[in-house]
Amino acid sequence: MNDTANEYARGLYMIAAEERREREYLEELRTVAEMFDKNPEYPVILSAPSIPTSERAALIEKAFGNAVSVNVVSFLKLLCRKGYIYLFKDCFEEFRKLYLDFSGTVRAVVTSAVELTDSEKIKVQEKMHALTGHSAMLRYTVDPSILGGIIIRTDDRIIDGSVRRRLKEIKEVIKK
Repeated sequence: MNDTANEYARGLYMIAAEERREREYLEELRTVAEMFDKNPEYPVILSAPSIPTSERAALIEKAFGNAVSVNVVSFLKLLCRKGYIYLFKDCFEEFRKLYLDFSGTVRAVVTSAVELTDSEKIKVQEKMHALTGHSAMLRYTVDPSILGGIIIRTDDRIIDGSVRRRLKEIKEVIKK
């Protein structure tokens, strides 16, 4: 991720934390991200040097003035003025990461051979809470090549309970 985007996101996060509105800012940034996704030409217009900065700032105010807080609008205007609006998505991801880190939420990807049922997902959620002491934001993927079991990947560790890994271990023992 871009260092500049990280610095800007940290600055906005500090403001949000000072106001105790981290979650609210996160939701507002998500609103902006969704708007940019739906209208991919919008960030291009906001970064066009042929359009005066004051006009681009007015476009931001018009599009987001009623949808997000003053500080988030100011943040967007700052990115626009500095020529960094193209870094918005990176800023949003870094802000999201900071929010999860400071709220004690663990992010993980859970890979299984087949789609997990809702009750299995709840059990994985409870197990993650028991292992980490924090709530977990889990993303589920399916990979039939693991044959069975699950693999859980967090930022700093991998818990591999797959049948594929167990078969590999058995194979290595047999080779010895």
